[in-house]
Amino acid sequence: MSCNECVNELTMYHITTKYNAIKILESGFDVNLSKRGAFGKGINLTTDIFNLCNYYNKTNEDDNYIVVCKVKFLKKMFNTSGPEKMNDGYTTKPKFENPPEGYDALYGSGPEIYVIPNSEQVNPLYIAKIKFY
Repeated sequence: MSCNECVNELTMYHITTKYNAIKILESGFDVNLSKRGAFGKGINLTTDIFNLCNYYNKTNEDDNYIVVCKVKFLKKMFNTSGPEKMNDGYTTKPKFENPPEGYDALYGSGPEIYVIPNSEQVNPLYIAKIKFY
């Protein structure tokens, strides 16, 4: 996919363990391995590196790594920050299993999170150890 075809290309971040970060860098993301989280099944990413502190493993601080990625969007992102929230707010059950037709990502603010259901959109560039104080 060339950049001329892209609606948008963003640098995004994903936090995980060292083992998973290395596997992602070597083989790319595999959406089939992602667990269905509070925002549905897909690759959870953010453009705000400080948002990762919400997912930081305080129990094993030496095993927090970020995967820095370029993410390409051919279609619009479905903004779930308005009346349609990403989850129901009570049980964190996802309201969307996948983005609605015509969209290739779910987006929510506060804290900012993107759910990308197609691993072909996400190109891992490098990994880095991260520590929040």
